Amino acid sequence: MNVETKISIHQIVDELEQAGLLADFRCPRELYDHEFTYLSYNSADVQENTFFICKGVTFKEQYLQDALNKGAGAYLAQSLYENVDAPFVQVTDIRKAMSLVAMIFLQFSM
Repeated sequence: MNVETKISIHQIVDELEQAGLLADFRCPRELYDHEFTYLSYNSADVQENTFFICKGVTFKEQYLQDALNKGAGAYLAQSLYENVDAPFVQVTDIRKAMSLVAMIFLQFSM
């Protein structure tokens, strides 16, 4: 049985806020409950409707731009990317947040 996984910015924001990891977010109202069906932290592994995670100290803004060009619709990051115009969720600790978001994503597939 193949179960489709989904996650919304609404779910992410709520869970990160409860965990004390949410710093900020920006999202148009019409995307707040949109369900993303793919989660990735690798710009080479992005498809349409991906929620993208910017991770690591060597992460470059170009990776995020590449992910958005390939179909990512929003991103999670510890740093803000001023030159990127896309919905985002900013966190205080990307490692903890990445783990939590992955658990939320997988939980809704079970």
